[in-house]
Amino acid sequence: VCSSDLKTSTRHVSMLDPRTGRITLIRTCFQTHHLVFAEDANNTLWLSQGGPGSGVVGWIDTKKFDETGDEVRAQGWSPFVLDTNGNGRRDDGWVQPNQPVDPQKDKRVGVNFYSVVVNPQDGSVWGQGLSPFPSFVVRFDPKTQLSEIYSPPLPGYGGRGADIDRNGVFWVS
Repeated sequence: VCSSDLKTSTRHVSMLDPRTGRITLIRTCFQTHHLVFAEDANNTLWLSQGGPGSGVVGWIDTKKFDETGDEVRAQGWSPFVLDTNGNGRRDDGWVQPNQPVDPQKDKRVGVNFYSVVVNPQDGSVWGQGLSPFPSFVVRFDPKTQLSEIYSPPLPGYGGRGADIDRNGVFWVS
């Protein structure tokens, strides 16, 4: 439940309004690190968690926050879940990262975004994961709430910074 996690997360979001000089803290249900705004109607703020940790992607609907001031209702988060049963949707139940794959269920994976970027072509959210070594690329689809993982070929490893160009091509350092 989000309201209890607001007290345990150690990294949140703050916003400075340069017009008024006011700083507003937005407590989040998830750890935060890097951030990026989507170019969508709600001006969604997507956040990474940095290194190994919570295994979720989080966001703030800044339009809703501006309208309501409600930090709980304005945010959301999702675990990273792979469609391992191949039915094209995220099912209600899945196996946890420490459990073996079940061909009848989806699989939650214990990954995090270090960098976070939004694909201007389809609104998917991409990030560079650091752990497990040597690193990987994660794609999260906000519409389906499903994830995909890509491993760069060796000797590439330890990527951190990343971005997506206007054609939807993912670049990583």
